[in-house]
Amino acid sequence: MVDGILIGGSPSTGSSVLVNMLNRHPDVVAGPETYLFIHPKLYTEWPAYRWFLLHRSKWGGLKSIGWFRKNGADLLDPFYGWTQESLSAEIPQALDLPAFAEAFFSKSRKGKDASRWVEKSPSNALCLDLFSTTFRVERSCIPPETLTTRLPPLFPADSPRLRLLRLISSTLPLPLRQQGRRGIFA
Repeated sequence: MVDGILIGGSPSTGSSVLVNMLNRHPDVVAGPETYLFIHPKLYTEWPAYRWFLLHRSKWGGLKSIGWFRKNGADLLDPFYGWTQESLSAEIPQALDLPAFAEAFFSKSRKGKDASRWVEKSPSNALCLDLFSTTFRVERSCIPPETLTTRLPPLFPADSPRLRLLRLISSTLPLPLRQQGRRGIFA
């Protein structure tokens, strides 16, 4: 049974805070971002693309989609307890992505004696449909919770540029701030 919680969403929307809160629960373990679930090819063509989890390639391989381009996954963080050799042996044994995810997160779950794992990356939001479908249908289990964080459309925090402009304009004297509203900083 897959006991995962996948978190994704827009950058700077509080997903890291959510992960830290979840990680305080004794039955949940959350480590650094792995970027394991942001590659559509792993869901649809696992046998052909699993090798690229540990072998990055400039001319192909495992490319992510969306605003954050990532080649491969970051699976060798000491938190997860895997070495290059042990992962190289484990990856070919997994029949699909859900089986590999359970094997991969099992070491960190055992280390904390937790029953659930959490993987957070803003880019996970781009593959939530694939995650939900693959982990529910192919594994015939209760689907894992899928949490997303996002801000309403046109919320000023969506844009780092707007945040910077607000910070600059808030430190200016009042007459200049009023000019900023008319287009100086827009």
